[in-house]
Amino acid sequence: MKNVCVILLFVFSLPAFPQGTWMQKSNYPGQVIMTGVGFTIAGKGYIGTGQDGASNNYSEFYQYDPVSDNWTVKANFAGPPRRFAAGFSIGANGYIGTGFNGSVYYNDFWEYNSLADSWTQKANVGGPPRATALAFSYNGRGYIGTGASVISGLMQDLWQYNPVTNVWVQKANFPGTARMDMERPFMIGSKLYCGTGLSSSYCNDFWEYDVPNDTWTQKANFAGSPRFGGTGFAICNYGYIGFGQTNTGTMNPDMWKYDPAANSWMQVASIPVGRIDAPVFVIGNKAYIGPGGSGNDFWEYTPDSCDTKPGFREFSEEIFISVYPNPVKEIVTVLSQIKKGEIIIYNHALEKIYSAKVTGTKTEIDLGKAPNGIYFIKVISDEGTATRKIIKE
Repeated sequence: MKNVCVILLFVFSLPAFPQGTWMQKSNYPGQVIMTGVGFTIAGKGYIGTGQDGASNNYSEFYQYDPVSDNWTVKANFAGPPRRFAAGFSIGANGYIGTGFNGSVYYNDFWEYNSLADSWTQKANVGGPPRATALAFSYNGRGYIGTGASVISGLMQDLWQYNPVTNVWVQKANFPGTARMDMERPFMIGSKLYCGTGLSSSYCNDFWEYDVPNDTWTQKANFAGSPRFGGTGFAICNYGYIGFGQTNTGTMNPDMWKYDPAANSWMQVASIPVGRIDAPVFVIGNKAYIGPGGSGNDFWEYTPDSCDTKPGFREFSEEIFISVYPNPVKEIVTVLSQIKKGEIIIYNHALEKIYSAKVTGTKTEIDLGKAPNGIYFIKVISDEGTATRKIIKE
């Protein structure tokens, strides 16, 4: 049965938990089977670094195009080969740092220029060298924290990176028990959500970090079994956590959906093949899950619905756009793959408040005088349309 899963492309819809569907996509082409880094830039996914089944470390780096379902080899990560690195994207750039090669912990930090397909070393991550750290980005800043270090053991610290000044600043510590290998954290609006992981025991506590206010609040415990090495992502204002290893020692396939408004969990469709420490990226209203110890299989998850109002979707994916920062205070940037089209902005009542012709792949819009609230950016071209929700603060 395992060979059939690798060869065939098909959709799983599990009747016990019918929320969402899984579809197998083109296999990841590299050597890595787990502990890689994933992020999204301008409608393309990227996976790099990690280890193979013999614990060899790699610097490989690949780009995934969801339209063609094809992988393209990109410039290798320029730092030493490693596993358990941390990464995120800001605009057109990706960032990878920290990690472990089996004997050495790293705190180096590298910027990937997706337009030039090149790497540049940046200021080392704050704090001691570490591995299995959490990482995320928000409003033009990157964050790395927690994890394991040979110097400090398990850690709770959190650091913010400014790519303009190339400076790290320490933020409020994670208030839960010091730990390693939490699930990949996810952002919903201006809030980060993270939890699970491995401390002196397996963890299932779950936390919300208010990024602008630099404050932490404990939320309802993760409803699945305590675990480490899970995968997390957000789609349509819901969070998802799944996979990883529990005290049974097996790689789990289950996945759970978190509703931040209700502070509650529900189980959704399991991935057909369990995994641990799998990289993930989100494009539009779909999540893409990379290798996680089960081979080089690669999966796409689609939730049942992303509707915000009847007849209007906050995400569409006929074409791909990247909108940042989100939330935004003044200038919002729209990156697209088109060179001719139209951008329209709607307010929360779906009233048009702005429109302009697209004259290049990068468009900047000043929302400084717009009232705070929810807006929708729609890009229209001959190739199709794309819509994203943004928050003006």
